[in-house]
Amino acid sequence: MHKNNDIIDYQFIDLESDFPKLPLTKEDLREMESLLKNHAESSFNLSAGEMSLFNSLGETEEQRHATIRKQLTTLLKNRYQAYRTSGVSAIAPYQHSNQQSYDLENYFIDSHLSEFSALSRSFPIFYAAINNYPNNKPSNLQESFLLLKLSIQGRTAFALEHRFAMPENGVMLVNSHYFYVSHTLNGQKFLGILFPEDQGTLAILLTRATSDAVAGFASSSKHFIGRNLLSNKLSKYYQSIRQSFASE
Repeated sequence: MHKNNDIIDYQFIDLESDFPKLPLTKEDLREMESLLKNHAESSFNLSAGEMSLFNSLGETEEQRHATIRKQLTTLLKNRYQAYRTSGVSAIAPYQHSNQQSYDLENYFIDSHLSEFSALSRSFPIFYAAINNYPNNKPSNLQESFLLLKLSIQGRTAFALEHRFAMPENGVMLVNSHYFYVSHTLNGQKFLGILFPEDQGTLAILLTRATSDAVAGFASSSKHFIGRNLLSNKLSKYYQSIRQSFASE
């Protein structure tokens, strides 16, 4: 198990292996059961089709928890496989109520066209990789998928992350999508541009998170994502990309 602040556990998802087992304690399962029973109030992120997975949990606590573990695994695996096959266009919208839904696909597309559009001029290959994934991936693109167990506002959550990086035009570029988060946050994007220097590295970093929660409630959740990207995963990506960059 890998631990880091609000990231309780993370596992890499291997295309050739079985989907990782969810690290759920009995306390986690009880919390998940409570969140699912109060779906609208808890902002548990389910599509209209995914709601049916949790319609009948069972009579006993043991049955309910076994169902939650099985169906949550199915949900995460299906979302991972859909994204890996078709990218952001395959992200099923969250149905928060009969009247309200949230489309994470549109959020990612809008951010690509606004904040990230400047990349198209200086880093056209990387920009095309972000917008066209999984089509036309550059040969020097390094990518990973992760299953994350998080603590958001003291409650257990699961997230699926896609991150990739590559060198282009003398710099190292890192991108991350949280393309599914089980509650509170809808999703997140991270971009890093790293300029190698003799005495170190100059980094330009941008993190964006989206949530339907009230501003103050969502703010601290967004902050922990930024902290962990910097302290944990970014450093590992930087090391691997710097090695490939130096070998070119």
